[in-house]
Amino acid sequence: MNVNSASKTRLSEVENIEQLVNTFINHSNEIQTMSDASLDSSKLASKENTSVITLVQELFDLINNMSSAIDEFSHTIEELNEKNSLITDLVKENDKISMQTNLLAINATIEASKAKEFGKRVWKRICYCCY
Repeated sequence: MNVNSASKTRLSEVENIEQLVNTFINHSNEIQTMSDASLDSSKLASKENTSVITLVQELFDLINNMSSAIDEFSHTIEELNEKNSLITDLVKENDKISMQTNLLAINATIEASKAKEFGKRVWKRICYCCY
């Protein structure tokens, strides 16, 4: 009976070891499944990160383009301000010339009036002398 009892003990130990190995295999399979899921999540996160990086790069490029456009617009505004200043100076000079021209016209009118009076007096003298 000793052999029979030892065999039963050995069989029980082998069954326990088999159960432990099966449990280990089940846990290993669960770990493998979780590892696969984690790998899939990492790949998806990597793709999303790549998409986000691409979008950020595109946004950066747009901002740089807008900055260049704003700089160009500012330069154009500065040029317009300079040209506006030149136009203002020309208008002021034109006003001065116009005022001088008006003064000359007034002076010419006064001189013509004086000449007319002088002419009348001379004519009266000529007429007075002749008749």
